[in-house]
Formats: sequence, structure tokens, C-alpha cells
Amino acid sequence: MLLPLIGMGTISFAAFIFQRGENRRFLNALYFLLFVATASVFLVILDPAHHVFFWAMVGVVALNFAASHLSVLQKPFIRSLVPLISVVGMAFLLKDRTYDLLGQQGVFINKFLLTGLVLTALGYELARVKVQAIRKFFGGIAEDDTVRAVLLFVTGASLFLCNLEAGGLGLLALAAIFLSTSFYREEGVKELTVPLLAFALLPILMDRGATPHANLLDGDVLEGLFFGAFSMFFIQKLWTAEKRSMVLLVLMYGLGLALAMGVLFLSTQFTKMGGMDAFVGVLVGASIVQALIGKDFTGASFIPLLIVGGMILPKFMVNEEEAAFEQDTTVVVDENGKVIEPSVVDLAEIAGTYQILADSSRITFELGEGGETKGAFKKVAGNVSIGEDPGASTFDVTLEMSNFTTFNKIRDESLFGPDYFNAEKNPTMQYTGSKMVSKGENVWELQGEFKMLGVKKLLPILVKRIDIEGRKILIGSGTVDRTQFGMAPSSSEGNVVSFEFKIELK
Repeated sequence: MLLPLIGMGTISFAAFIFQRGENRRFLNALYFLLFVATASVFLVILDPAHHVFFWAMVGVVALNFAASHLSVLQKPFIRSLVPLISVVGMAFLLKDRTYDLLGQQGVFINKFLLTGLVLTALGYELARVKVQAIRKFFGGIAEDDTVRAVLLFVTGASLFLCNLEAGGLGLLALAAIFLSTSFYREEGVKELTVPLLAFALLPILMDRGATPHANLLDGDVLEGLFFGAFSMFFIQKLWTAEKRSMVLLVLMYGLGLALAMGVLFLSTQFTKMGGMDAFVGVLVGASIVQALIGKDFTGASFIPLLIVGGMILPKFMVNEEEAAFEQDTTVVVDENGKVIEPSVVDLAEIAGTYQILADSSRITFELGEGGETKGAFKKVAGNVSIGEDPGASTFDVTLEMSNFTTFNKIRDESLFGPDYFNAEKNPTMQYTGSKMVSKGENVWELQGEFKMLGVKKLLPILVKRIDIEGRKILIGSGTVDRTQFGMAPSSSEGNVVSFEFKIELK
């Protein structure tokens, strides 16, 4: 992954230099290299059996880049011929080929993708044909602006069609054909290429975050959207100012990057404040402004830098304490490193009275619809009595707040306060299980009472015993509605806590 990101960073720097000198001589070459760098990200994550998608798309762009130097192919309508042939060639080469990208699978060449690619290949010519009709009804709009507006509409429709059943690879194919058509024109249409490349990478970026989707109704996503739009808009205006200041430009690039990286970092303090979904908002906001008013190198000099940051920074934001704790100690690995699923065994075989080994027992939990807040009790204490008839088993478990963590000191200090756990007044939680009911296949439902914040409620928990090298280990799961114990409800944080536990007996 490092080489494609280095390539993007280098291209951004080159675009900045070319923009400063207003040098359009290498414009097509720079956009070609940017496409190759972006497509190389897909090359890294695709299975080698699917590398043909990379070579097909890079080949299409390279072919059109070379063909665009022939003046005969730059004439109206004729200039759409090679991109159209490219669509046909791509369809023939990739016919019946399936793809697997980040768990999404499907047949690449389908009617939706082909329709979107053909629309893209003909988009500029369609826009030119529509200009006169549109200007009759909407007088006073410049011809170039009218063409741009129609082109935005056609591209939007193509984006939907290409993404429908081909996902990120479909958007990469769309960017390949769009860039190919732009090689034959001197008019400012290439600025749409960078947003299309950014959109193609969105699934990959989201896969690097804690949540797989971005919800536009979330405040952090809207925040990111406006941050990105602000940054790209301001950069564009500074480039076109009568008295251009390179110092202000560099500062604005730095501010835009800082805002984008800031929304990523905020998720380490509180999930709802930022994260990859908010960063995607930044990228989309910047891309929309680039599509509307961007010129020449502006998008190519800034948006790839955002992508590089979004690819790299999450690696340095890993909570090492959480990552170490989340290593599942119930996982069994054979001599070849292959994970073996532990066997669920008869609970009655270990009938007797035991203490819980506090240091090797734990409870992990998640709060929120997507598990936005994660935490754990790092130690579990208590006694367990397993009957020869497991139904007569009893559990007495104590959870000390001193062992509670959400792997974020700032958040933990708030949770220990009077608005939540009031840890000073309630230093422990208690669970007392009085009997178990068989659920079949060595799975039992433990029935008991859970005491939190001085309130007791019935709480059923699923329990089973697993076999790991002769150790006596019980695992299970359950859910708790925290509002039943006196905590205030919260639609943003969530109310139902899902938990899993592993306790070892001695």
C-alpha cells in the first residue's frame, strides 16, 4: 500500500507546482499518473486472480492517453470513438468475470455498468447537443457553465449505475472512461476526474474505520462534509485571487489537512465526535466543491493528500491497550497458525465448587447500534458451583469498578461520575445466578439477578463450557438495558449494552 500512497503524495506536490506556474503542458500526463496511483490501491487489496481488472482499466486509460495525441481524434463526435471502443473492449475482456472486493462479490460486466460507461463516454457530446435547447429556456448562462451542468447530471447518473452492482471497482471503471474522454479535449472537464477517483476509494477507506457505513444524519459526518467543502472552496479562491499569496495557500492546505485528520483523531476521544465516517464526509465535501468550481490542478493538489492521510493515520490511532485486550484468549491455534474453533463440552463433567480466576477472566461489552462504545471489566471475581445436574448450578460474581475501562481515560472519568455509574457510591456490581435451564447442545440459560446502581433486575445469560487444553473455561453472552437501572436514556449513545464473558475456574 505504501508505494501507491507515495505516488499520490508526489503527484499532489507536482500538481501544486504546475498550478503555481500555470503550466498545463503536463496536465494529461499528471492525471494519467494519478489514475495509475489510485488504481494501484485496488491492485494491493485485490486477490491476484482479480488483477486483470487493474490491468484492463490502466490499459484503457493508457490507450486513450496515447490516442489523444492524434489531432484527427480530437474533432467533435469523433473524439468519443476511442473511449466507446474502450468500453466495448473492456466488456469483452472482462465478460463473465466475477470480482471480490472487501466482501462484496458479483459479476463485473452487467447492464447497469455498461449503461453508465457508455453514458460517460458520450457525456460531453451529449452536453454539447443539449446546450442550445437549455439556453433557450435559461438565458444568460454561459455556454461552458451549461455544458458543465449537463455533464454533472450525466456523470451523476453514470455514478449511480456503475456503483449499483459493481461497487468501488465500477466507480474506478467510470473514472477510467471519464478521464479517457477528457484527454481529447482542452476544455476544463478533468476536474471531475479527481472526485470520481475519490468516490471509488470510499469503500476501501470505510473498511479501515470502526464502522462500515457513513450516515449523513450523523453530526460528525455533516461536520466533516462542511469542513471539506470549506477547505476546497477556500483553496480554489486563493489560487484564483488577484494577488496570490503562496504563504496563505500553504497555510490553507495545512489547515484543510489538519481539519480532516482532526475528525479522525476525535474518534479516539469519543466515537460520535469523528472517525472514518466523518473523514469520508470531509472527502465528499471537498470532492463536491471540486466538481462544481474546481480548476485544472486544484483538486489533484489537495484531494489525494486527504486520501493519503485517511489511509495512513488510522494505523497510528490504534488504542494499543484495547487492541491487546481484544486478543481473544479463547482462540485455539494449531501448529500451522490456523484457528481452531473450541469444542463446546458437557458442563456436568466439572461438577464442583470453584473460585473464578480473576486475572484470566473478563467481560467485554459494546454500547450503541454499531458498537460505537466498547469496554471491558478486565478482571472478574466470585464463586461458581456446578451441580451434577447443571440446572442446580449457582453463580456469585462481583465486578469492581476499578477494573472497568472503555480504553479512554477522559471518557472513563466521565462515566465514573454521578451522571453514570457514580463509582464512589457504587464501587461494585453484583450478579447472583440461582439456576440454569438447558437450551440444548450443552448450552444453558443462567437465570439470576443483576445489581447495578443499587437496583436489582432479573437478567438471563447464555452459558457454555469450552475445551481448551483441559482448562475449566465458561463463556457466554447477554444484554442489559442500562435505563432499567436508573441511567438516563440516550438516542445518540444507545441504551442496550451487549456483553460477552470468559471466566476460568480453579
